[in-house]
Amino acid sequence: MASSSLNHDETTDVVICGCGPTGAMLSAYLGRATVANIVLEKEPDITTDPRGIALDEDGIRFLQGLGLYEHVFSDIGTC
Repeated sequence: MASSSLNHDETTDVVICGCGPTGAMLSAYLGRATVANIVLEKEPDITTDPRGIALDEDGIRFLQGLGLYEHVFSDIGTC
């Protein structure tokens, strides 16, 4: 019989499947709004394949909202 003190269950409000650009951004925004979330990613390693290689105006606004745009812009530069 299992003891209740050994209960390792965790709860979350949102489960995000995939930690690509969209999943990572969604998790960051939910975290800022104090919404408990967890991101599940099937790949064990960070991919070197291009993901989210173009930013439109909405993408730029989302990154600015998280305070990440200047970092991303300085790392990837301009066209």
